[in-house]
Amino acid sequence: MIHLIPGFFVLLTTVLIGPSIPRTLAVTGIIIAGLISAFALNRSFRWRTTALLGVLILMVVQSLVFVTFSLSNALTRSPPPEHFADGLWPLFSALFMVNSGAAFVGALAAGCAALFVEFGKSRLDMSKALPELKFIDAPAEISDTVKRLADLAGISPPETVLVDTGTPSAFTIRANRKYSIAVSVGLLESLNPSEVEACIAHEIAHLKNNDFRIRALATLAKVALFARPPSYLIESAIYRAREFLADETAAKMIGGPNSLVSALSKLEESITVVSQSMPNSMCTCNLAGGSSLHKVFGKHPSLESRIKVLQEMR
Repeated sequence: MIHLIPGFFVLLTTVLIGPSIPRTLAVTGIIIAGLISAFALNRSFRWRTTALLGVLILMVVQSLVFVTFSLSNALTRSPPPEHFADGLWPLFSALFMVNSGAAFVGALAAGCAALFVEFGKSRLDMSKALPELKFIDAPAEISDTVKRLADLAGISPPETVLVDTGTPSAFTIRANRKYSIAVSVGLLESLNPSEVEACIAHEIAHLKNNDFRIRALATLAKVALFARPPSYLIESAIYRAREFLADETAAKMIGGPNSLVSALSKLEESITVVSQSMPNSMCTCNLAGGSSLHKVFGKHPSLESRIKVLQEMR
């Protein structure tokens, strides 16, 4: 029984982060240290993203490398490692087979998803990508604001379109292999010009910070690790961190957080009078409440938490 606890520890790490062996359990320590660092650097959303994304990538590499290593041992019919109690080795062997299949299926699914996004979805016209929305030409002042903020951010100006809906929202979409910023009629009617500028700055910040690529990488890693429960939590945490970072970047671009705080406050109030009819396929600001479950699994932080972080910048 002296080896029972180490054996169960290996089984636990196998379920959570992938196949592992005692001689390489240092990787497990690195993953745990990365998670601790990510939350310790609470006020640095950029470094938090780096730590969390590094953990995901390390989990993917570990899963693939360790499965390959273990498979080579299985093919050579290596005897059970010393750290296992006699009754645990058959269980680990069965779990290894499941993990091997999961790692293969996950890697294949991630590859197919990447090909679909790059050579399929991103090449669609905006009207085909979001057929439930009606796009019209944006007012000249909105297009000028987008170009001015893009120049300020040092990026190529995206196209600007107007969404014919009364629901206040602003979002960025990649269609025809280029980025476009969409602003709804409802947003222009609900906010004053400085608040609209703040919302557009938030979308420009997403492009400046390469959030599309970072989010895509996190999602592909989660797909590859679909059998690993922590991957779902880490991906959501990365998405939320990028939202906070976009708010922070936007506030610096427009000279302070006041206009963005005001805009988010009005959006928060609008939830009581605006029906949530926006389609799920859009990357909009989330107007949902910040329940405890949502704070853990949601990909968008609550407006209340975003406002609180911005107010601390003053």
